This record gives sequence, C-alpha cells and structure tokens, in this order.
Amino acid sequence: MLDEQAQLLTRNLSDVFNERNASKRLAVIGEIYIEGATFFEEDGSFQGLGPINERITALLHSFPPEFVFEPVGQAMSNHNVAKLAWSLGPENGPPAVMGIDVAILEKGKIAVLYVFIDV
Repeated sequence: MLDEQAQLLTRNLSDVFNERNASKRLAVIGEIYIEGATFFEEDGSFQGLGPINERITALLHSFPPEFVFEPVGQAMSNHNVAKLAWSLGPENGPPAVMGIDVAILEKGKIAVLYVFIDV
C-alpha cells in the first residue's frame, strides 16, 4: 500500500498530467501543490499554480489525444521526497517517452516537481 506522500505523485500523474481539461486540472493542482510550487523540466521552470497548469496544457497539446501517462512500478517516498517512474504513449501500447518525476513535499503537498525525461 502506498503511503500518502507516494500517493501524491500517483495522483499527480493520473489527475494532473492525464487531465486534458485545463479547469479540472487546475482544481486538482490547487489541491495537491502548494501555492508557490515550482515545476522543473529540461526546457525550463514554471512557478505558481497557473503557470504550471499552462505548461501542462502545452505539453498535452504536443502529443496525440490518445496518449496517456502510465506509472511504471509504484511511487516511493522517503522523508518528504517522492519519486515515480512513468511512460507516455498510446494506452496499452508501446511508450513514446519514459521518465521519472521527483517531488519535494511540504505540508503534505508538492512544493517542487522535477521531471527527468528518458526518451
């Protein structure tokens, strides 16, 4: 069974990165990220709930609508740091992209999210 910290990353993948409706996604981001959260990826960083949501919208628009993020294994956490490996591709198909999310947590929410891509 996943602990609450690990569950945050699982929910982030399913309810944030797989949600194509920006309004619904922003509501979930508000529940699981702190107000001043920062999202780091290879191409830049985005601070605040709105900019994070906008970046994810752009990311999702860059892939076909049938692509979904799926966890690879289980999320793990250790003293306010959590990680989750994932893949992105057609549902039940071969992944087009794989990566790992690493989050620093504060007060039970995501404060910093680092995304590592392994193409």
